[in-house]
Amino acid sequence: TGDEDQAAAGIVAAVQKRPQPVQLPPEAPKPPDLGWLSSGVYSEREAVENVPHVLIMIGDEEITTQAAMAFGEMGYQPTYARSAEEAIGKMQFMNFEAVVLHSRFEGGKLEDSTVHQHLREMAMSRRRYILYVLIGPEFRTLYDLEALANSANLVVNESDASHFSIILKRGMNEYQELFGPYL
Repeated sequence: TGDEDQAAAGIVAAVQKRPQPVQLPPEAPKPPDLGWLSSGVYSEREAVENVPHVLIMIGDEEITTQAAMAFGEMGYQPTYARSAEEAIGKMQFMNFEAVVLHSRFEGGKLEDSTVHQHLREMAMSRRRYILYVLIGPEFRTLYDLEALANSANLVVNESDASHFSIILKRGMNEYQELFGPYL
């Protein structure tokens, strides 16, 4: 039939007009060596991009160490801030999966803390991905109602800092149970 012949001629013309593969110039870099695939060994030099980060703002060296060790056990990379301005600057340019703030980090009350205000006013689309931990002498460890009242996910009394690892694991499990399906 004439229509079928015309369609076939159109397909042949389209195939002939298809761009030909590009020949690489002789100075093009060589493809990467994939020899490591067969050995199953992953080079330590390779960057690991999916490491979660925690921002720690405590002030007391012993409590800072306890918090850093607890998060380190869970695979988090700790980052520290010495001032509220530095902390807010880091939060603007880096995504933290967890933030630990001592209620006296800025010297006054928690209500006057610019870091605390920044986290409370953060857009929920970003804030819900951050585990926010408050430490201080006024908190009752693992008291969810107190955490909720302070816009945090977990509260820890500083006298319980020596047990921070266990407290964090329990708090993290509760956080995952609550937000895991949503996230």
